Amino acid sequence: MNINRAYRYLQHEDPTHPKYHIALICFIYALQKRELFEAHVYSKLAKMHKDDKNKEILLQVAEFDFKHQATLETFTKKKASVSQVKVWLFGVLATLLGYTFVAKMMEKKLSFPLDNFMRTLLVQYDDHFVQWFHEEKEHEYLLLQTLDEERLRYVSSMVLGLNDALIEITATLAGFSLSMTNNHMIGVSGLILGISATLSMASSEYLSNRSENNPEALKASILCGITYLIVSLSLVAPFFLFPTEHKSEAILSMLLIALLIIIVFNLYLSVTKEIAFKKRFIEMFLITSIITAISFSVGFLADRYLNTTI
Repeated sequence: MNINRAYRYLQHEDPTHPKYHIALICFIYALQKRELFEAHVYSKLAKMHKDDKNKEILLQVAEFDFKHQATLETFTKKKASVSQVKVWLFGVLATLLGYTFVAKMMEKKLSFPLDNFMRTLLVQYDDHFVQWFHEEKEHEYLLLQTLDEERLRYVSSMVLGLNDALIEITATLAGFSLSMTNNHMIGVSGLILGISATLSMASSEYLSNRSENNPEALKASILCGITYLIVSLSLVAPFFLFPTEHKSEAILSMLLIALLIIIVFNLYLSVTKEIAFKKRFIEMFLITSIITAISFSVGFLADRYLNTTI
């Protein structure tokens, strides 16, 4: 029985039922395994890290989790084990998305049983233990808030590049698609625009940061430009991949890629920056959709009244 199944069972069963105690032990054991797994992940992240301050924080959190699983073991009387392959995969994920993302994702995943459940159920064993465990997790969470990951300092620049590319390139390609009949021509036009706009956006971001005396102006502008270019290339790609006669499929693919980028990026921000996913996603989706619809309309009017079809 995993932690979610045990949680659901314990919510609805009578505490006097014989299976209730078994489910409770299963819940504690699942929690014990989770703590041990997190301890190994934090230890791995600490080994991967070069910054002494962040390394120390990650090692402290790992020590907390090793201590938690040892305490939980006194209740379950069972030894827990972890998959080293899974630990390695989380290390890869940390390399790609950052250790802050991995750390906060793991803590977020565990929040429901701690906040809604442990105070009421584990009190059957030891009220002092419940209070101690909850305070330990709170302290662990506060420690994680002090992590200072370099890539997250430039999130505002990345958001600027992503938002601008999504709106500008999606809208432009939508407009081109109604005044051009050739997929490759639309793609080439979008590619030229994307590269030019990347240089323009990076330059503007550099000058903006320099005016604020930001010593990291160059790095911020480079990240802004790279984000813009990656989004631009992703949106333009379908027009090169689909044959000319499949223009509708290319447009639909572009729109789906734009939607996927919005979802993935907002999920990333919701974890690392603890921003509400739904509100931010709806906002970005509506803005992109409205501007794209307007560009479609401009392309349609240009095609109909100005006879600009190429």
